Amino acid sequence: MQKIFLKNINIVICAILIIGVSCLEFANYSIYKVGLRDDIENISKLTSSNIYTEINSELSKSIHISLTMANDEFLKDWLHTEEPGNAQKEDKIKQYLAALRSKFGYDSVFLVSTRTGIYYHYEKLHKVVSRADEHDVWFYNFLALEKDYDLIVDTDEVKRNTLTVFINCRLMDTDGTVLGVVGVGIQMNQLQNLLRQYENNFNLQAVLVNREGILQIASDESLLSSHVFSLLDKKLHNTFLQPDTVIKGHWLNYSNKDDYLVVRYLDALDWFLVVKKDTTPIRNLLISQIKNDLYGLLIIASALIFFVSLLISQYKKNMLHLAMNDELTGLKNRRAFTQALTTLLIENKNGGQEALLFVLDIDLFKNINDTYGHFFGDKVIIRVGELMRECLGSSGEAFRWGGDEFFGIVHCNIEQGQAVLEYIHAAVQADPLCMSCQLTLSIGATRVGKDDTFDSLLARADKALYNTKNNGRNAITLFNPVA
Repeated sequence: MQKIFLKNINIVICAILIIGVSCLEFANYSIYKVGLRDDIENISKLTSSNIYTEINSELSKSIHISLTMANDEFLKDWLHTEEPGNAQKEDKIKQYLAALRSKFGYDSVFLVSTRTGIYYHYEKLHKVVSRADEHDVWFYNFLALEKDYDLIVDTDEVKRNTLTVFINCRLMDTDGTVLGVVGVGIQMNQLQNLLRQYENNFNLQAVLVNREGILQIASDESLLSSHVFSLLDKKLHNTFLQPDTVIKGHWLNYSNKDDYLVVRYLDALDWFLVVKKDTTPIRNLLISQIKNDLYGLLIIASALIFFVSLLISQYKKNMLHLAMNDELTGLKNRRAFTQALTTLLIENKNGGQEALLFVLDIDLFKNINDTYGHFFGDKVIIRVGELMRECLGSSGEAFRWGGDEFFGIVHCNIEQGQAVLEYIHAAVQADPLCMSCQLTLSIGATRVGKDDTFDSLLARADKALYNTKNNGRNAITLFNPVA
């Protein structure tokens, strides 16, 4: 019964802990998930804005420098007096272009004369542009645009066809005649490094794509020329690649992943900046934290169940002790006596050891209370109980029935039982506390028979006790069961 009770208590405790903590963890997960989604959206948009700003800043600076070159009187005068083949004049223009390149750190600084078609570079006299050369088509297309400046992405022949962003500017005379095209070039690896820096710092992926969704710049060169749809598992709709100023955010759910996407249009390049934040590491970290919390719960629950079981067991022992023991004397009480005698009768019917039942009563105990007070009377009862326990030792057990009446069981034959009872009687007579109030005992005893019942045995013991009292008290009467 006790084990079942403890098991049920532990089950209830476990259920309360598991349900309570599960609800708490679910609530925390829901709150954290919403908070994380907001943080991811904000970080992704902020990162996108920072990349956008840096790219635009770099391009704006380059446009400004190109426009400054286009209004430089030195270049205009030099083109007016251009002399193809004059090494001295050509050195001057190369020195001018090299100085700009060195000052601002550009990968390319160039000048193309519309009169001669010669392409001047900071390193050397490169070539004469021609409509027949596909690398020179940009020059004629730009002149046809009738724009002060334009940005194009092309390969730089001087730099081994390195992909470069060129800023082209018209250099015009005072009468509006186009004297040439001047500009600078920024290699794509600079933009790649910029994207790579943000990817490493914020654990995301950033790429630049054209209107068709083809990757133009990525930190991973193996992705170049691939389609952004394949990168995003075809979850990005064409509506995201529209040339407007709106920052577009979208959650992607695919292949058990949960990513956030930000798309922003770069009008200077007519490209799109695409930033993708993979939330898998954050989600795994959150799940790992929840698992750790659950592991901690198991440890706490196990420890709690252990200590609760220990406390309940100790509590039940204490309650059982209180239920089976007399509070005043510390002897077993009436309930314990009933159990012990019932067990004895069962064992006796099955051929158990011989035993003797006795009942002990303090003679005229009321007079002791009236004469010496109830506190002294309690001391007398306690002392009698102690003497009974000491005299019985391991051969028997003493019980307090109530008031000044005690019961005892001695596991021995009738002769040995007689000797034990006389020993108890003599010990009380010789005790100083008992002698101080002239205490005497009346004892009635009987041997436990095989055919005895609880009631018959008690009746015979009581009869022996009354026989002692009727014969003047302070004596022992022992009855044998009727054969």
